[in-house]
Amino acid sequence: MSRLSQQATPLAEALNAQRINRLAHFDVPGHKGGRMNPELPDYFGKLCMSLDVNSMKSLDNLGHPVSVIKAAQELAAEAFGADNAFFMVNGTTSAVQTMIWATCGRGEKIILPRNVHRSAINALVVNGALPVYINPGRDARLGIPLGMGVADVQRAIEENPDAKAVLVNNPTYYGVCSDLETIVSLAHAAGMKVLLDGVFTHAGRGFFAFQDVLEKRWDSPYKDWFHINFDGNDGYNDGLWYEGWEGNFDLVKLNLRNEEVVRYLLDSVTYWIDTFGIDGLRLDVAYCVDRDFLKRLRAHVKGIREDFFLFGEILGGDYKTIMNPEMCDSATNYECYKGLHSSFTSLNMFEIVHSL
Repeated sequence: MSRLSQQATPLAEALNAQRINRLAHFDVPGHKGGRMNPELPDYFGKLCMSLDVNSMKSLDNLGHPVSVIKAAQELAAEAFGADNAFFMVNGTTSAVQTMIWATCGRGEKIILPRNVHRSAINALVVNGALPVYINPGRDARLGIPLGMGVADVQRAIEENPDAKAVLVNNPTYYGVCSDLETIVSLAHAAGMKVLLDGVFTHAGRGFFAFQDVLEKRWDSPYKDWFHINFDGNDGYNDGLWYEGWEGNFDLVKLNLRNEEVVRYLLDSVTYWIDTFGIDGLRLDVAYCVDRDFLKRLRAHVKGIREDFFLFGEILGGDYKTIMNPEMCDSATNYECYKGLHSSFTSLNMFEIVHSL
């Protein structure tokens, strides 16, 4: 796939293409490009209404982008100088609220700046957590609020040792950044847990071992780290075929039955524990991680720290397949998440009843 320039607009081009092709839409939104309500195009403009369409194959999927949204996110990351960029809808409200709900329960404390986003306040109202506010201070010359000072955070932690988490606005709406590394160290010193998000099923195409395979082919010592067929070809026309995670060629699936791969991953976890002192791992897509690898991972981390926490992601079904004394300590519950949210926010109890 050729590299896109910063002048490219893949998502906008795809939206415009469906408009030009005059596709017939039998799903939401109900205004059908504005034709069902003339007042809408009069107010917002005909072009805006014709581009307001539901997700479809040609427009990619925000939950698992593989084409135009993925390309647009990569361009955004490049423009921002970031490793990755992820598009969200309706702002970050849902993300902020999920973080708070995941770390604090009713009656438990969370330390946060007084100029926190209102979505965080809403989360506290819903789940009953208790805020411990830190005054961010004010720049006298510019008249704008600042970030949380290290001394203020340390004082709040010392005065509230039972707090479950520290929420940091970084940067603030005025671009002020706090000393995040020091704040994390202070939180850790106070006994607050630090969990790392770990992916053990796949790597990116830029992964050093895969790049070595692309260069040396059969002569690469890493060829058995992946599921490769040198007689085939992939979506990138590499002259070989490899298994992508869930069919995505940008995510090269690791061979978790290969001992060298297992050792590499376990050594990486050891480094994270020894160097950064992490307290646990959130295992991405744990539902499709090789079960024998999960058992070895648990034995490995528990051998280093008995209280090390393994939190696995599973979409649904029988949670005991990964949450048991030989594998993960806990697991996600996406089936009940939406139902719980609706029961709190709209007093809709039907979803949670159905999920349970």
